[in-house]
Amino acid sequence: MINHNILFLLLLVVALGGVGVFFLQLSFSKRLKRQAYVTETALAEMAKEVAQLRGYLSEPVNKLFEIEQRNKRLTERLEQLELRDKSNKQFGEAASLLSKGTSIEEIMERCGISRGEAELISVMHDLDDEDEALFSGKKSS
Repeated sequence: MINHNILFLLLLVVALGGVGVFFLQLSFSKRLKRQAYVTETALAEMAKEVAQLRGYLSEPVNKLFEIEQRNKRLTERLEQLELRDKSNKQFGEAASLLSKGTSIEEIMERCGISRGEAELISVMHDLDDEDEALFSGKKSS
């Protein structure tokens, strides 16, 4: 009988141990599920925040791109105007020198313009002189 009692006690201990392990495993499983839920919830919230940040950043990024493009166009336009202004100064100086009777060669050298440009300015200057004379009544055709 003692053997049966010991065997029964051993089986009872093993059964209780199995039940205990089962409940421990169940508790651990519930804790893992809770942690997984908390992690998934936090991850979903972070995904929403990232999407929101993308939305906030898209407008400034687009505006920055537009500003860069506008800046590039304005810089190109400014360079064109600076070149035109430099040319106007050169041609204005050439016309002034022509009025003083300066030679084409000297105008080319002083103003940094080509012979064709200097000769064109000379022809235009001569036409202006003829027009002024015509309208002032000094010259009759």
